[in-house]
Amino acid sequence: MAPTPLTAIAADAAGNSSGVSNSFTLTVDTVPLQPPVVSEILDDVAPVTGPLTDGAFTNDRTLTINGSGENGSTVTIYDNGIEIGTALVSDGTWTFNTPVLSEASHALTFSATDGAGNTTAQTQPIIITIDVTAPPAPSIQTVADDGTRVAGLADPYATVEIRNADDILVGSAVANATGEFAVTLSPAQTDGGTLTAIALDRAGNNGPATDFLASDSGLPAVPVITAIEDNVGSVQGNIAAGGATDDATPTLRGTTDIGSTVEVFIDGDSAGFATVDASGNWIFEIATPLSESAHSVTVQATNAKGQGGLSEPVRITIDLSAPAQPIITSATDDVPGVTGTLDNGALTNDSRPTLNGTGEAGATIRILDNGVEIGSATVDQSGNWRFTPNAPLESNTHLFTAVATDPAGNSGQPSDGFTLTIDALAPDVPVIISVIDDNNQPSIPVSPGQSTDDRQPILNGTGEPGATITIFDNGTPLGTTQVNESGSWSFPVTSNLSEGSHDLTVSATDPAGNTSAVSTPWTIVVDITPPAIPVLTSVVDDRPGITGDLVSGQLTNDATPTPERTRGGRRDDYCLS
Repeated sequence: MAPTPLTAIAADAAGNSSGVSNSFTLTVDTVPLQPPVVSEILDDVAPVTGPLTDGAFTNDRTLTINGSGENGSTVTIYDNGIEIGTALVSDGTWTFNTPVLSEASHALTFSATDGAGNTTAQTQPIIITIDVTAPPAPSIQTVADDGTRVAGLADPYATVEIRNADDILVGSAVANATGEFAVTLSPAQTDGGTLTAIALDRAGNNGPATDFLASDSGLPAVPVITAIEDNVGSVQGNIAAGGATDDATPTLRGTTDIGSTVEVFIDGDSAGFATVDASGNWIFEIATPLSESAHSVTVQATNAKGQGGLSEPVRITIDLSAPAQPIITSATDDVPGVTGTLDNGALTNDSRPTLNGTGEAGATIRILDNGVEIGSATVDQSGNWRFTPNAPLESNTHLFTAVATDPAGNSGQPSDGFTLTIDALAPDVPVIISVIDDNNQPSIPVSPGQSTDDRQPILNGTGEPGATITIFDNGTPLGTTQVNESGSWSFPVTSNLSEGSHDLTVSATDPAGNTSAVSTPWTIVVDITPPAIPVLTSVVDDRPGITGDLVSGQLTNDATPTPERTRGGRRDDYCLS
C-alpha cells in the first residue's frame, strides 16, 4: 500500500487560482483483514488441566487464550456477544486472560481490527462451560454377589471410580445421560471389606465419597503371584511378566487368604499345590522341567466354603538355547593422527577405541580384553552393538573377545579374537645431523648459522625406525620422508628456498599416529646474490730484487704477486686469475 499525497488549489469567483497547498499524505488500506485464529484455550486449575476443545467443561473461571493474527492488529474478545477485552498481535501472536467467568455456558468469539480501521466479522463461537460445583456423591444401587460388578447413580457423564481399603483403583466407568453407571471390578471384591466410590465430573470437580461394603461370599479372594524366581545361570532373581528365563523349574511365590490352599496351573493344567504358611504366603517349586517355549501361569485358592476365582495369567518363556556367537567386525579410532576404521591386527594411538560388532538382538555383549572383562554393550534390534572402554587402555597388544548373554541368561561361545596394538606414546624428537650443499662438487656441509648458495639442500638425520619425518621451513611444512630400519632419514628439498634465513625443523609421526615435539632449529642463510666486481688498486712484489707496490703494466720477477683491493673501507677475499 503506497502513500497518496493530497494537495489543494483555491479558485475565486473571478477565476483567479491560488498556488498549490502543502502536501498531505494518506495511506489507503482497503485490503481485507484475515480473522484471528485461536490456537488454544488453557485450563490450569487442578485436577484436570491442559487445552480445552470446543464444547468442553472446565472448573477454571479465568482462562488463558492464545492465538495468531496480522501483526499490529487488535483482537477483540466477546463472551456471548459482549466484549470482554482486547489483545494486541505482536510477532504474529496474541494472548488474553479472561476476567472471572460466571458458572454457565460461554460462547467465545473473536474479531480483528487493523491500523486502518478495517474490522473482520466475528469468528465462529467456541463453547466452553464453566462448572465449579462438585457433583453429588454417587449412589450405590447393587453389588454383585461374585464381587465383579457395582451399579448405581451419579451426576450425568461423571466418571465413577471404585477403590478398595488400600486406596487401590479396582474399577471405573462413565455415567450415562441419566446418571446410571456400572463398574466392573478387577480383581473381584469378595472379602466384605470397605469400598469407596467417588465421582469426577466433566469439568474436573471431585464430589464427596460414598463408602459401601464389598460382597462377602465367604470364598477366598483371588490369590496373587508376587514373584517367579530364576535360580539358574548368570541371570537370577525375579522374572518380569512376559520375560524369559533359562530356569526350566522356576520358583513361584505369592499371597492368599489365611487358611486357603493354592493350586498352581501351567498352561491350564494343574501342576500341584503350593505350600501356604500361617500368614498367607505361599511358595511352589515346579518339579517337572517346563518345555522350551512360552507358558501361562495361574493360581486359584480354595477354602472350606469352596473355590475362589482364578488369577490373571503371568506369562514367561523358557529359553535354554545359547545365543549365536557374536562377531567383532571392526574398531574405530577417533584420536587425531590416523583416524577411521581399524581392522583386526591394526595399530592405533586411540587408548579408548570403539569396538563394533553384531549379535543376537537384545543380548548383552560382555567385552574381554586379554581375558579380563572391561564392560558390556546391548545388541540393538538391528543386531548391531558398539562398545567404548570407560578407562584408557595401556599401550600394548590387546586381544578382544565378546561373549553374548541373552535375556534368559544363556551365554554363548566367545567371538573370534580381534587384536589391536595400542601405542599412545609419542616418538622421540628426531634430530637433524647435517645439511648438505650439493650445488658444487664435492658437496659441502652447511653448519648452523652458515650461508649457502644451494636453494635445494639435502637434510639428513635420525629418528624412530618406521616413523614419518615432517620437515618444516620457518614453521611451514616442506615435505615428508621415512626413517629407515637403521634409524636414518634423508630429505632433499625439492622447491627453491627463498633468499634469506631459514629455521629448518623436523617432527616425527609414528605408524600409530603419535607425533613428537619439533626438533631444535638448524638455521641456514640462503645467499645467491654475487658480490660486486672487485677493483685492483695495486699488486705487491715481495720477491727480493725490486719489491713493493707495482702498477698495472709494470715488470716483476715475482711469479706470485699479492694483489690488494679496497672497497667500502674493508679488505675482501678474492681470487686472482
